[in-house]
This record gives sequence, structure tokens and C-alpha cells, in this order.
Amino acid sequence: MPTLLEALVRGPLLPILIFLLAFALIYAVLSKIKLFPSNGINAILAFVVALLIATTNKIVEILAIALPWYAAIMTIGIFILLIVAAFGIKDISNLGENPTILYTAISLAVIILFFSIAHVFQGEIREQLPGGSNYTNESIPSNWHQDFVRTFFHPNFLGVMVVFIIATLAIVFLSSTKEG
Repeated sequence: MPTLLEALVRGPLLPILIFLLAFALIYAVLSKIKLFPSNGINAILAFVVALLIATTNKIVEILAIALPWYAAIMTIGIFILLIVAAFGIKDISNLGENPTILYTAISLAVIILFFSIAHVFQGEIREQLPGGSNYTNESIPSNWHQDFVRTFFHPNFLGVMVVFIIATLAIVFLSSTKEG
């Protein structure tokens, strides 16, 4: 049974939290890239986009699934930085400029977003398959998560992921320039 905090966060407060997060992130990005000269225009645009995000049920569901994973990964990242700093590396301020760390973080974010979108839209995708929803109970997996994990760890999928990782690393290493 969920606690009062879990019920509030997953219930009526979820769109408000999504709105605040979307507003803060969009405003920060607009202020950083200086798309508009005035902060007032940035705030209005961020408010409107955050309101659209918070009122779209599917986006709220996707973010409700993805945000705890992002928070967990950020917490793990902070602990890793603390461990690295404890072992004597003094200058950890430029770790974000390392392309390997940057690509790893972006890849994790995209994978989490993909899983969240797949979880939210899995029923609608099944209905759009050839034949519609004329599937018998035996052909529909009883546990979608179990079926999804089986697909993720299938040898064909893992092979494609290995080739993708090798290709990505080849592109990164071949496109990086070393002086000297």
C-alpha cells in the first residue's frame, strides 16, 4: 500500500511537479542559449511549453516513469564523483567535457526515455498491429515487463547493441583530434 507521500506525488501533485521541472529546465536552456534577448520572453515561452507538457497525460506518464530513474542515475553519479575525489583526483570540474562521459550520460538518458515511452504506449502499439486487437489471450504476454526483458536480452538484440556500441566508439575515436 502506498504511503501518503507516494499517493500525493503519483496523484494530484504529479502534474504540478512536472510543470515546475519542465519550466525550470526550459527556462534554463533558453537563458543559456540566449534565443531571445529578454528573460521575460524566455519565462513566458518556458511557462507555455511547461503548461502544455503538464496538461498532456501521456507526457506526464512518460516523465513519471523516467524521472525516478534519472534521479537514481544522478545520485549514483554523485557518489562516483565523491569516490573519485576521495581517491585523490583533485580536478573533477572538467569531467563533463570528457566525450566518453558525455556520450555515456546521453546514451543512458535516451535508453531510459525509450523504455518509458515503450511502457506508456505498449497497449496502443499492440492495437495497431496487423489484425488489430484480435489476439487471443494466449498470444498476448501476461507480463509485459517479462516479455520486454526477454526481448532486450535476446541474442539478436544484444548483437545489434554491440555493433552499435563499436560503431559509436569508432566514430568518437576517429573524429577526435589529438595534438602532438
